[in-house]
Amino acid sequence: MEGSSGTISRLDRDLYNAPVLLEEAMGSQDDKLSIVVPDSTDAAHMSALISDAVPDCVPQTEDEIRSRLHEYEVARYPWQGVVGTAAVRPIDGERAELRGLAIKPTCRGRGLGKVLVGRAVLRALGAGKRLVCVTRRPDFFRELGFSEIPLDTIPSKKNCCVAADCGRPRVAMAWGGA
Repeated sequence: MEGSSGTISRLDRDLYNAPVLLEEAMGSQDDKLSIVVPDSTDAAHMSALISDAVPDCVPQTEDEIRSRLHEYEVARYPWQGVVGTAAVRPIDGERAELRGLAIKPTCRGRGLGKVLVGRAVLRALGAGKRLVCVTRRPDFFRELGFSEIPLDTIPSKKNCCVAADCGRPRVAMAWGGA
C-alpha cells in the first residue's frame, strides 16, 4: 500500500497489522476491546476524555459531541467503558479533520492512538478526503506518515486558541504529505 508521498509509511504497515496491534496492545480474549460508533450514552465519557487531554484537544461539551456522534469512533472495554475516542469531520470537499483524539491515561502507550488514527485515515479516504489535523505532538503524527502543512490552511484553526496553553506550538499536518 502506498501513501500519496509514494512511500510505504509506518501507518500503512500498522494498518495491515491493526488486529495484531489491538491484540498485543489491549490484552487477552477476556479483555476484548471494541472500536465502534458511539451512542448518546457515551457522550459524557467522551467529553471527559477530551477534557483530560487539554491542551492537546479542544474541550467539547456533551451536547456538541451528541450532535456529531456520527463523526466519532470510540474504543471500549466491556469492564472499563470508553477508553479512547477520535472523530473525522469533513471541512471542505477535499479534506477531513481528525478531532478529539483522546486516550484514557491508564491506557496510553499501548498503541491504541495509532489504531484510532489509522482508522481515521481509512474513514477519510473512504469518503474521498485527505485527513488533516492540528496537534501539539507532531512527532507522533510524523511516525504515522503525516507531514506539516501551514496552520492557516485549516479554516477552523486560523483563530482558534485553547485556554490552557502548554507552551508547545500547534502544528497542522496532513496524512501523506503536503
